[in-house]
Amino acid sequence: MTGFTLKCLDQNADRISVQSSLAPTWAPMRRKWRFLPAKGYEVSVARDEVVVIKTRGDNTVTLVAHDEKLVVRSSRNGVIALWPKKARELELSDGEALTIRTIDARDPDRPHRTDLLV
Repeated sequence: MTGFTLKCLDQNADRISVQSSLAPTWAPMRRKWRFLPAKGYEVSVARDEVVVIKTRGDNTVTLVAHDEKLVVRSSRNGVIALWPKKARELELSDGEALTIRTIDARDPDRPHRTDLLV
């Protein structure tokens, strides 16, 4: 199992929801004071799991992959490769969603086709 670290750089972190195909939906906590550092949340991703980050309002998030390359697909922008140990800061607009999968993810309906996810 691999994963990534999610940091919400804006104070309104509670306007982001993290959904998963295997785990329940949760939301990051809002920072009480603006000068406090952004809290990092560890999110694990199984091989065939899909993690979706949705936003209500404009937010800035930082994603850092842990062990292996992750594929991040935006609903409004293109596909991004998230390399291990490299931080990626993303500006999310209102209503935008990020879909995150591992590079080895397989479609459960078509296990022989891996090119559909990348």
